[in-house]
Amino acid sequence: MELSHIFFLSQITNANIHTFLIKTKYLYKNVKNMENINYTVSTNNINIKDSYLVSKKNFKEILNTIKSEYPDNIVFKNRKIKSMMLEWATHNFCYKINFERNRTKDVDLNYPQEKKVNILYNIVGVLVWLFVK
Repeated sequence: MELSHIFFLSQITNANIHTFLIKTKYLYKNVKNMENINYTVSTNNINIKDSYLVSKKNFKEILNTIKSEYPDNIVFKNRKIKSMMLEWATHNFCYKINFERNRTKDVDLNYPQEKKVNILYNIVGVLVWLFVK
């Protein structure tokens, strides 16, 4: 079962949808033309829609907010926030240089992850971190 989430300025609870109370203007003040962050959490995946719009300085706070709602999710139990941030930065960089935009506009943070993919994100992610805003 997947749960979709949208960050708004109010809290609404439904059987399948939770909307969280956060300071959108403060947290996302540097996000281009974006009022909310859409993400989907499933058993082994966290999908963040239009992730290329999010500034790297907001990655950690967003991931920690999702983690606080899903502390038992296997992605969070088996991956470090830092590795997810590097993967996200790699996606944003690829989108910025027009590389496979249809695949890099969103980020899928999943577990398990192929070892070579994990190594790639950890090496490339560190390098592109300098070029991603």
